[in-house]
Amino acid sequence: MIADAVVKTEIAVYKNIPPSAKTVYDLIKDRGPITAKDIQNGCKLAPRTVRYALKILLDAHLIQRLPNLRDMRQNIYRTIN
Repeated sequence: MIADAVVKTEIAVYKNIPPSAKTVYDLIKDRGPITAKDIQNGCKLAPRTVRYALKILLDAHLIQRLPNLRDMRQNIYRTIN
């Protein structure tokens, strides 16, 4: 029951985010943990658009930011589920 409620909430949030954020979310979901630079290269969006999409996704609790242990200057993003 709780899992169903969580899924319904995620679907509702996903429907209300901009198309660029949906593109970024789908890329993160498909490729797994990924850096912002790899997201920019993968979906051909401007860096500012990617940063804005990541902020929206982080605020909506659809993704999480982790430190990149190979390069601490970058973060890695992954879906929460």
